[in-house]
Amino acid sequence: MTLRNSSELVDLLHRAARSGRGLSAIPAAASARLLGLDAVTLSLLPAGGNLELVWADPADRLGRELQDLQCIAGEGPSWEAGRTGCTVIVCDLAAAAAVRRWPVFAAAAANTGVRAVIAVPLCEGVTVVGVLTGYRTRPALFSGDQRRDCVWFARAAVDLLRQTPGLGAGGVHLYRAEIQPGAGMFDVQHRVFVEEALLRLRMYPWRHNHPLDGAARDVAGGRLRPGRDVGDMGSDACSGLGAVAVAERRSHVVVRLEHELDLPADLDLLETALHQGAMTGKRVVADLSQVEYLSAETLGCLLGPARRGQALPWLAGPVSMPALGRLRVTGTLRAFRVFPSLCEATRAAR
Repeated sequence: MTLRNSSELVDLLHRAARSGRGLSAIPAAASARLLGLDAVTLSLLPAGGNLELVWADPADRLGRELQDLQCIAGEGPSWEAGRTGCTVIVCDLAAAAAVRRWPVFAAAAANTGVRAVIAVPLCEGVTVVGVLTGYRTRPALFSGDQRRDCVWFARAAVDLLRQTPGLGAGGVHLYRAEIQPGAGMFDVQHRVFVEEALLRLRMYPWRHNHPLDGAARDVAGGRLRPGRDVGDMGSDACSGLGAVAVAERRSHVVVRLEHELDLPADLDLLETALHQGAMTGKRVVADLSQVEYLSAETLGCLLGPARRGQALPWLAGPVSMPALGRLRVTGTLRAFRVFPSLCEATRAAR
């Protein structure tokens, strides 16, 4: 079937919903073309869960790669549309405003060629059940017709999803279905919460430039070893990632600095760990007991969550005198809650 315009596309969605054919009846490539986009994806948003990609052009990795980056970064237009229930439009991801809004995602997206994004929430009453996200490789405003067509498409997709049986069980393909078995390998081998296993899996692709679904398949298939290749848990159950270690508990997330952070890659890892921890909705505790001097760059990372509208991490010590001195001199000491030890911070977080 050749679709000539966006009206025919929306009509096809309604007919597919009535016949129960599911999302597979809707061609993603043709949908992107008729919507004036270079790629389009649809993700479900389970209550309290991560965005789950369920529809994209299988021949084009662009949309899937951008959704993968958002899953890894824990931020981006799809996340924001899902959380707020409002359409998110960014005309230029390289603009300073977009970088401030999503520092991790925008930096990673710069390598994909994508410049403009529109993310429309799929709403069932007042509940957001998913997000339709469109990408363009050129920076420009989205026309009124484009915005209208994307909203119509999203509304029709809600009806289609309501009529589609067996999500993830033959009705809709879950593109990242491999992640749960991969996380399960961590869960079984290291006896950690599955949330921490998922956190570790998201951290590995960011550090090693490896696709998230590919990393999960490699772990589940035994080609990546949770203990050696993706980071040993260590004696205190923190997942070792070099200069930074992460451990998720029932009430909080511990981000431990193993030593002074000198390299840009280590600072990026710290910023990512703090952001991923904040995205769990739990209290983040930064363990500074191994840090003698707190560099300006490291302090900037610790202050980063406030720039993203997130709570600052608690600081746990013993915090060295030079580190305390930097906090006092910069006037940032009062911004943090500082504990003499990790044990005391842990008790306060419970």
